[in-house]
Amino acid sequence: MCESAMSSTSVGTSNIACALASHRGLRLSVRLRALHGPFGAMTTIAALLALPRPGLAAPAGGVVVDGSANIAQAGSVTNINQSSNRAIINWQGFSIGYGETVNFNQPGASGVTLNRVVGNEASIISGALNANGQVFIVNSAGVLFSKSAQVNVGGLVASTLDISNANFMAGNYVFSGSSAAAVVNQGSIHASDGGYVALLGKKVSNEGVITATLGAVAMASGNKITLNFAGDSLLDVTIDEGTLNALVENKRAIRADGGRVILTAKAADAVLSAQVNNTGIIQARTMAALKGGATTRGTARIGSIKLIASGGTVRVGGTLDASAPRGGKGGKIETSGEKVKIADSAFVTTKALSTANGNWLIDPDGFSIAAKGGDITGARLGALLDENNITLQSTSGKGKSGNISVNDAVSWAANTLLTLDATKTIHINAPITATGDSAGLVLNYGGYATTGSVAAGADYRINTGMGASITLSGANASLSINGNAYTLIHSMADLTAITPLLYDANGNPVYDPDTLLQAYGPGGTGYYALAQNLDAAGVTYNGPLISNLSGVFAGLGHTIKNLKIDSTAPNAYGQYADGVLIDEIGEGIGSAAVVRDIKLTNVNIAGFQEAAGLASSNRGTISNVYVTGNIKVTDAGRAAGLVDANSGLITNARTNVAVTATHGGSEIGGLVGYNSSRGVIRYSTADGSVRAAGYSTSPDSGLYGSVGVGGLVGTNIGTIAYSNANVTVTTKDSVNVGGLVGANYNFNTPGDGTAGVIINSSATGNVTATFTSSQLLGQSGYGVGGLVGSNYGGTITGGVESGNVKVTSTDASGLSGVGGLVGYNEFGTISDSSATGNVSAAGKNVSDIGALVGMNLDDIADGFGGIDNSTASGTVTGKGAGGLIGSGNLKAVSDSTFTGSVNGVGPAVDAAAAAQAKAQADAEQATALEDARQTAAIAQAAANSATVVATTDAEDSATPPDPVRATAAGKRATAAIAGPKTEDSVKIEQPAPRVATTEETPASSEPAPVRHKAETRTAQKSAVKGKGAGFGAAIRSIEIDGQHYDLQDDASKKNAPGQKAQ
Repeated sequence: MCESAMSSTSVGTSNIACALASHRGLRLSVRLRALHGPFGAMTTIAALLALPRPGLAAPAGGVVVDGSANIAQAGSVTNINQSSNRAIINWQGFSIGYGETVNFNQPGASGVTLNRVVGNEASIISGALNANGQVFIVNSAGVLFSKSAQVNVGGLVASTLDISNANFMAGNYVFSGSSAAAVVNQGSIHASDGGYVALLGKKVSNEGVITATLGAVAMASGNKITLNFAGDSLLDVTIDEGTLNALVENKRAIRADGGRVILTAKAADAVLSAQVNNTGIIQARTMAALKGGATTRGTARIGSIKLIASGGTVRVGGTLDASAPRGGKGGKIETSGEKVKIADSAFVTTKALSTANGNWLIDPDGFSIAAKGGDITGARLGALLDENNITLQSTSGKGKSGNISVNDAVSWAANTLLTLDATKTIHINAPITATGDSAGLVLNYGGYATTGSVAAGADYRINTGMGASITLSGANASLSINGNAYTLIHSMADLTAITPLLYDANGNPVYDPDTLLQAYGPGGTGYYALAQNLDAAGVTYNGPLISNLSGVFAGLGHTIKNLKIDSTAPNAYGQYADGVLIDEIGEGIGSAAVVRDIKLTNVNIAGFQEAAGLASSNRGTISNVYVTGNIKVTDAGRAAGLVDANSGLITNARTNVAVTATHGGSEIGGLVGYNSSRGVIRYSTADGSVRAAGYSTSPDSGLYGSVGVGGLVGTNIGTIAYSNANVTVTTKDSVNVGGLVGANYNFNTPGDGTAGVIINSSATGNVTATFTSSQLLGQSGYGVGGLVGSNYGGTITGGVESGNVKVTSTDASGLSGVGGLVGYNEFGTISDSSATGNVSAAGKNVSDIGALVGMNLDDIADGFGGIDNSTASGTVTGKGAGGLIGSGNLKAVSDSTFTGSVNGVGPAVDAAAAAQAKAQADAEQATALEDARQTAAIAQAAANSATVVATTDAEDSATPPDPVRATAAGKRATAAIAGPKTEDSVKIEQPAPRVATTEETPASSEPAPVRHKAETRTAQKSAVKGKGAGFGAAIRSIEIDGQHYDLQDDASKKNAPGQKAQ
């Protein structure tokens, strides 16, 4: 027997069997261990191969401990004859040598025998193992089916984990233990149709062939594992407790057509050490069901394959095949783990011959599609989409995971469905292209698929700056985003059909009776998506293509180019339509309407009263929209690169347009014309140019230039944050001109910061303003600035300006300031801001020129405005030029500096301005104190004379206070300290009355003192604290308009009452 084994291809393992049989007196402890290999852990039996040549290795020392069975050995054959449905045999050793056979003769397919090895030897199966029922081999020292092993059973469990007798006999197949040994198959294991094979342990490897047609193959790694059965069919495996360095791998072939294959491992630590690797073939194809004990063509049985690493990595290589090549639907494949890595050589298919393909679920905590360093390449994913519907799911992501990132282009031509299902955000940084006639894409973000709600901050983001887009060019293609089915737009005709223009039966336009403009049909309330790029060349539209959009328009990163709209001519009723793509986005404040991820390039749009690249008004959300081209308004209306009037949210928008107002337009901006108090603009940029010139005739025949012209926004009453304008702004006779914002308003209480807010935003373009007409109406209190033209009570924080400002004038009546940052600042707050550009102004009526602010009218005494921690540099040139501020309130400036140069005649408000203002305030304070002391002295004299006996002599000898002097001093003190004059506000504080002696106390019959008229007038203007006073009373302090003055310094204490201190 051992001699014949020498010629076998499995000579090493046959020698093991011989050794175990011949050395009966020698107790060998042989355990299958795991060593590191290509995937981090690879089983080997090299240690076993070093043993000397043995004899036979049949099962030995068997004892039946439960159930009814007997053991009969005859030569190389061992028969276990079992009469009970379940039996337990404890063996000292259970191995089968090459050429040996072990037969289990059981009552039927439901018969089960538990073979537990209680010795220390690994079980090495190199011969034949046959059973008409089910065989369990449990050996904590390890189980090896060598290359020569031939196993034919109804069902097989080989495990290094133990199972209790009670659980086994009750059919509760719960296995547990902490053995580090391995279960390895290198041979052939075949389960009967509908049967199963389960290999359980810490490290489980298949290097041979396992077959279980219409049944199940399970390979599981953990410390506690439950096999879940329905009758005799293995349905699933549950790992109740993981193990360190858990490993399950298939290197050759597993087949379970019409059944299921499960490879699963669970880690016991936070190191995420579990691994499930496939480099071989796993096949579970759809096939006919089992009928009458034979395989016949009947109801199709769909196959399934699961590779699951709980707390670890699944590596998909080789082949996973759950296809349906002979009919029926394709099967199901799941690859789930903390990470799922898919090799470029992997072939995965659920393809059906004539019906629907199956689905491959890839379920990591986070997933990246990338050419290098990702979890799968875009090319491989595209190729596998020709074979499968694929779902990429990150529904259990934690921390930074939970996202899906598409960083490599993905394209496919089959009519299959790609689903991206993320707990957090889907980042699309490369093109996704499906050309199949009925191909589809599903995007679920923020955990919507599992919770029905969206996690805060989650979204799908299409990085159009990197060329990302989603193309679904098939006529019957489909798109769903968070459960909403989208209508796909494939042409300009599809676009205008969203809200179609109405015509009567004769083809004549139908007009809206309210607006006298052509009416639109119902629509705009659903979900729409641009499925591909569109070219609008060759057609000129005379109004909006979409009237009111209250739903969602997703551009999917696509472009509409060469759009031309001209609404400068009136219709039959003398009315003008707006020159925009969409008339209104959203209805009512806080609308849920959305326009996102679209590019409008080379637009040419002209309107009489309204013109903009995207919309006339926005009350919803505009995100990731880009516009290039030319925008023009020809009358006194609004013009903007993106939206004329915004009352919603605009984020991540960009324009590169030439905006022109030819006849005194109102609110002209590179991005937005008018941003209302509810409007928010953030992370947005405008490039290009803004030009405003010409006049609009008013009803009283006056002339108006443009009002509110800005590189980003014409007029802002809302919030602008983290935005930039790199726009050349050029105006003629325009009011409020700025590189970022023309006019920044707070129409609420000045200084309360609830509106007109600009945060961390900048302007880098040059601003040039020319003034030529003295006939312009309504132009006063306005400015020209590199960042903001005029700031009326608004707040500017972190503003940065680096362009140059130039003003020239032949008549600039009404111009109130030219500044590098702000031209005219009235009650506005400026902090942490800087201006580095040059400022120049020349011509008639041009003055108040500053590197930071031209005219500053802040009043910090009243709590309004102020300039803090801001800087200016560059050169300031012009009449009335100043360094930091051209003119205005210097006291409202703190911690601010100017480091440039001033050329011109005027107050040089440079870095020393704040210190100078403080010195001036100190001097005024000292003067006020002196005046207060004089007022007190006069009052003291009045108090002294008030106690003199009312005789003629006494009356004549008393010196009345000078009311003129008292009043003048009080006024000067009040004006110097508290601002405006307030009558009856001087309070004189006297010491407590001195206790009178007997001589000094007047008799009760004496008349009351008589006051002079002048003294009476002084007393009426003073509120005296304390009750009366006798001779010699000293006034210690005086209070004027709430300002308290202490008059009891060392000098005054030495002087006689009423005498002024020297």
